[in-house]
Amino acid sequence: KWFVYEYKPNRFLFAEKIHMKATYTDRTLQLQRYIFNTYLDRDRIFFANKTSVAHFSDKKIIINRFYINDLAKIKGNYNYNKQVGTFSLKTKNYHYNDLEGDFYFDANLHMNISPKKNNIEGKLILNKGTITYAPRKNHYVQDKDIIILQNQKISVKEKDKLALDISIVSKHPIYYKIPNTDVKLEIDLKTWKEINKDPELLGMIKILSGTHIQSGKEFELEPGEILFAGSPLNPYLSIRAIHRSDPYTIYINITGQLDAPNINFSATPYLNQSDILSLLLFNSTTGELMSGNQDTSKTAISMFGSVFAKEIVQNFGIKLDKLVLSTTEEGKLGVELGKKISKKVTLIYINDIVQSIKIRYKMSDHFETDFLFSPDNSGVDIIYKDEY
Repeated sequence: KWFVYEYKPNRFLFAEKIHMKATYTDRTLQLQRYIFNTYLDRDRIFFANKTSVAHFSDKKIIINRFYINDLAKIKGNYNYNKQVGTFSLKTKNYHYNDLEGDFYFDANLHMNISPKKNNIEGKLILNKGTITYAPRKNHYVQDKDIIILQNQKISVKEKDKLALDISIVSKHPIYYKIPNTDVKLEIDLKTWKEINKDPELLGMIKILSGTHIQSGKEFELEPGEILFAGSPLNPYLSIRAIHRSDPYTIYINITGQLDAPNINFSATPYLNQSDILSLLLFNSTTGELMSGNQDTSKTAISMFGSVFAKEIVQNFGIKLDKLVLSTTEEGKLGVELGKKISKKVTLIYINDIVQSIKIRYKMSDHFETDFLFSPDNSGVDIIYKDEY
């Protein structure tokens, strides 16, 4: 048998393979057992082997007990005429296992329904579990000063009657495990929402320990915090990571909000910011890249020689990704030739007043780092770019 429920316009919940055993006498429904599959965004199975009981009258329904997977119990009542009701859900050590993670939790939730407001409050205690949800790499415009103008359909927003006040606390450490990341966490959060307003996330997630691998390099996470004071997409960060590259130990401190973090580098023994970035990106300091009496451009090119040569052989020629002609201060012709040797790294040869090599590393859609090497000097530029 099939069951279809339209929970939003043109959005449907499907249930199939419904099996149940029930009796109905004297306006009392006894559901001895049931099992069915649902499909909202993926398959889920719900069942109960414990008997659920509900009483019906002309004015209201009274749920004495309704079981979900034998562990969660719902009870309450709803008045049809007044459209008001109260329900509670309690469970001990409920097991949830899906794409988001694998958890065991206790819950004590209460819901009050009325024509003007639907309020849910209570507490969830995470006994143990592992988060396996990896955020999608979508980009959202959150800056209030940015206005996007485009043709849009005018829609009337429905009144939002939902209010939330739910605490989420971990009794024991929770683990966050996705490819390249393994972190031990302690959670103390509150989901808060007022009617006709967006939901907020309050509280903190403590980072107890962990590791993260980026571009083949391992970073150890020291105790830190992620603080939420409103938007769940823009928390405050207090994160400290360590990367060891003999004989150096590099410390990375990340503070501020997620949309505009402050990143500070330090190292033992001492290295300046340029050397630290060079060591993280290329496993060598800027001094080591320029060591010896060789021409700087040859030294930098040799660093990528094998990769660059492979592309030359494969293509039977060089395809330039950057070509800029300019006039120098002396009136001579200057040229910039660039070759993208990976998704993130571009090698640029500059023949201007002096010959130099620029290595451009794309950190994200908005940030790029330029490493400039010439016989006279070297430096690092961090560039932010955006489109308006």
